[in-house]
Amino acid sequence: MVLNAKAMEWAGGFGIDSAKLKNAKVKIFGKWYFPDIPANQPLINLQTGEVETFPSGLRAGTVLYVLEDELKQAKLGPYAEPTPANTDETVAAKTDAPKESE
Repeated sequence: MVLNAKAMEWAGGFGIDSAKLKNAKVKIFGKWYFPDIPANQPLINLQTGEVETFPSGLRAGTVLYVLEDELKQAKLGPYAEPTPANTDETVAAKTDAPKESE
């Protein structure tokens, strides 16, 4: 199923799409995926990025959610590991920097 980009607007800003979530084994809660919302667990709204918690007995609609813990574990979105700076640039910056004794 192809999703409307607007349904995952926040996630798209981080380069997250449904394929990435599936590959990382992150459950997507929505009427086309897992319709039963887990009770009392922080869920991230993929459209807005808001963290929301719901009581038991709710079913998902068109808004898509993922468990915050699963997104952290998969290191996706705002929980992605920062990419290290280019080593050559770091070395050059250190050798070009003036010494305190000069």
